Amino acid sequence: GQGAAGGGGDRGRRAAPGAAGGGGGGASIGIAIRLARGAARGPQLSDLRVVTASGGDAGDGGLGAAGGAGGSGGLGGVGTFGCARNAGRGGDGGAGGVAGGGGGGCGGSSWGVYLLHEAGDPVPSDYADDVTRGVRVEIAGSAGRGGRGGFSPTHPGLAGRAGEVASVLTE
Repeated sequence: GQGAAGGGGDRGRRAAPGAAGGGGGGASIGIAIRLARGAARGPQLSDLRVVTASGGDAGDGGLGAAGGAGGSGGLGGVGTFGCARNAGRGGDGGAGGVAGGGGGGCGGSSWGVYLLHEAGDPVPSDYADDVTRGVRVEIAGSAGRGGRGGFSPTHPGLAGRAGEVASVLTE
């Protein structure tokens, strides 16, 4: 006679949880000017000296966790007269997948003057030019380094980018 089919294991469908990404480094901003909604100009800057500081380094990505062990197969079904006592046992499930490493965070930037518009509009170029003429920015700081990607045997995380350095940044 035939036995009942054996029960299945975990079958390797469960993977380890993903690793967290690294945090970004903090930016260093000498002066930040946010134009109010509807404004075309902000404060007038004249004969101003700004010395930049370094942006913060980013955090590294987390390590990928190992996959879980496979589940055990179920016992075989009961045999009937003339057959072995038990039918074949179910196969074991495969091991769970290995998680990928977390990506590294981006390094902090170093900006002398940061201009942005509250409404999300671009800063008018004539105002940005006036600010650039009225401020002398001395770049003393450096960009923060990007975080390293986290380790994983199969899918390591990508490294984060380094920050940027600019005298005047407009958005």
